[in-house]
Amino acid sequence: MKVTEVPQDLDPSYEGLTKLNYAVDESGKIVPVASNGWKPEETAKGLAWAKIEKDLELARQQVQAGTYSPIRYFMIARQMDVGLLAQNMGVTGWRVRWHLRPKVFARLSDAWIHRYAECFDIPPGELRGFKGDSGN
Repeated sequence: MKVTEVPQDLDPSYEGLTKLNYAVDESGKIVPVASNGWKPEETAKGLAWAKIEKDLELARQQVQAGTYSPIRYFMIARQMDVGLLAQNMGVTGWRVRWHLRPKVFARLSDAWIHRYAECFDIPPGELRGFKGDSGN
């Protein structure tokens, strides 16, 4: 891509900042060029965020229905899967999957709740008290 072809589509997610790209200048050298957005990138990010919001709403409903523990909701809110959460917790994936069960979660010690809350960067009481209600 040439320097003059670097998109400048004013992506609102950039919040007035620019993104570094590389392009070819008139002399054929690759040089850094700032861009303030690209419409296809903005569309892709919008679709990705819509899916995350849909998955988050489903997780909230699953917690409310008692199908999953609150760990599921906060895991999705932090864009984690079981493997990533397990890695951050320093445990195996099967243990995280076990803790996704509401009855198991209800019996977790304060130490476990604290570890999960620390991973999710929330207060332990918020994790323990999350019921999937709209007010939470």
